[in-house]
Amino acid sequence: MRRNKTDMSDVNFYQISNSSTFGPLCNLIQKAYSQAQCINIRTDSIELADEIDEKLWTFDPLSFLPHSKFGD
Repeated sequence: MRRNKTDMSDVNFYQISNSSTFGPLCNLIQKAYSQAQCINIRTDSIELADEIDEKLWTFDPLSFLPHSKFGD
C-alpha cells in the first residue's frame, strides 16, 4: 500500500544549548504556530522553562503565542 505524504506526520527535534538561541527559538515557534502545528518544548529545569515562558510573552509585542507550562 502506498501512502501519500499528507498521511505522514513530520516530527522535528531541536536542541537548544544556551539562552542566546531564545530569539531563533521564538521565531521557530511562531512559524510553527502560524502553520497550525503542535509544539512541545521539554527542558531540564523549571528555571529554563520559566525563561522560555518569559521570552514567549515578550519577544514580539505585535504577536501573541498562546502557551502554558506543565502545572499551570
